[in-house]
Amino acid sequence: MKNQYYFFASSPKLIEDLLANELKTLGAENIKISISGVYFTGSLEIAYRVCLWSRIANHLYLILKDFEYDNKDQIYKEALSIRWTDHFAVENTFAVSCTLTSTNIINHNHYGALIVKDAIADYFRKKNNKRPDIDKNNPDIMVHLHIDKKKAKISINLSGDSLHKRGYRKSGGLATLKENVASAMLLRSDWEKIAASKGIFIDPMCGTATLPIEAAMIAGDIAPGLLRSNFGFSKWKFHNQELWQKIKDEAENRKRAGLKKMPIIIGYDNNRESIAAAHQNIKSIGFDNIIHVERKPIEQIAPTEKSRSNSGLLALNPPYGHRLGNKDELFFLYNNLGRIFVENFAGWKVAVIAGDEELLRSISLKASKVNTLYNGAIKCKIAQYEIFSLEQRSKAKKTALSKPLSDKEM
Repeated sequence: MKNQYYFFASSPKLIEDLLANELKTLGAENIKISISGVYFTGSLEIAYRVCLWSRIANHLYLILKDFEYDNKDQIYKEALSIRWTDHFAVENTFAVSCTLTSTNIINHNHYGALIVKDAIADYFRKKNNKRPDIDKNNPDIMVHLHIDKKKAKISINLSGDSLHKRGYRKSGGLATLKENVASAMLLRSDWEKIAASKGIFIDPMCGTATLPIEAAMIAGDIAPGLLRSNFGFSKWKFHNQELWQKIKDEAENRKRAGLKKMPIIIGYDNNRESIAAAHQNIKSIGFDNIIHVERKPIEQIAPTEKSRSNSGLLALNPPYGHRLGNKDELFFLYNNLGRIFVENFAGWKVAVIAGDEELLRSISLKASKVNTLYNGAIKCKIAQYEIFSLEQRSKAKKTALSKPLSDKEM
């Protein structure tokens, strides 16, 4: 039987269910949804698959100690009791991070990290008469302490840098969606099913092309971690390079097959700098021949002649006044969006993410579904709309008229 480990995969708030579903498809077991993440068990192979394939997770933590404490000395003792030489050598560098959700004993994350750092240093001094060096910028091993009230967990961060950093972003805008938030938006909007049925994808306000790129990776069954050159497990003693290479090779084969079945994916934006950045990001991931982007104002956005015969998903992240745009001016934009959807995208599904509910309501269309999530610290709503064609509206009207009146209506 393969060794089973205890993990926590973190994520932005309110998309934990998407992460849990994703982990299940990757082979995780004993899945338990928590706030901002999911606990699960699995083998080393599952951990590798999560790091390579998760579109939703931020970090993957291997939990070494899970305990309750009453004072800081207990945290030190628990950290000291871990056999750190099983995980990395004294020649390796390390760093410790700490997150606090609710506590009275440890009131600063730097202080919590310092306790664990001292314990690791003391452990190696006793074993080797030497301690490993600290490297805060690019450590070989990243240790993490999580404290919630009187419960604490000490883990190794196997993902390293956040998994939302795919490696393709060479240029970013002021109000760019995080990559995993963009993926969550697309998954909430059933893009996977729409793409499988050859539906079209259009982002009329694409910015630096985060949504079109994430849409292409979902449609093409492309692992989001393929471009990354470094993970937190790279210098970990239990790292199995042969197994990791096997999983990467499998992902490359799936990518080659997926690239042959790509739907039409288009991005528009009226900002010259944004389009230049979009081209740069698309080129860095090798999607030059897959994603078409061009400069065009929102008023001129409509399905192209090539895509007019099919419907699809229109997804956009318009400005909502936090970092871009004046709110008073944005009401006109959002109201105009509703008109453009109805006039130009009949038969399409539309998904809009916004950090201002008042602006979202000014679209003046009834949403078929609304979900909440966080893009960084900003609480956002994803509103989905079914844009019915004149034929569909007429059919619905005839159906309603053909229904017999109820007793109350007679």
